[in-house]
Amino acid sequence: MGFVDWTLAYKNAITILAADGLTDQGDGNPKKSKGACQKLQAANTDLVNEGLQYLNKAVELNPTYDDAMQYLQLTYRRKADLECGDETARKADMAQVDSWIQKAMGARKENELKKEKATQGGVSMQ
Repeated sequence: MGFVDWTLAYKNAITILAADGLTDQGDGNPKKSKGACQKLQAANTDLVNEGLQYLNKAVELNPTYDDAMQYLQLTYRRKADLECGDETARKADMAQVDSWIQKAMGARKENELKKEKATQGGVSMQ
């Protein structure tokens, strides 16, 4: 569900920003107009909140779920779009983006090490 919510929110953002003459910068798009921000809030607030809820639950259930972590950082980028004129909130969302990128890289490395250890013994016949 978190992936679906992000996908829909991303498509909404691209469409709304394009109507404002902008492309998505992935940083909360601080140059967007007030009208575009209001449209983004109307279209994406529920999607972003639900997406964050599902993705956080996925990571809670599987602390090394690196794909969910990647979608968390992408969803926080969409959340940053919703911080109309609140630079502090936008920067806080972008700090979450950086944090989830780091967590995802760490989890991916951990998952790769587990895979390597699982296959080190080669084929065992019993």
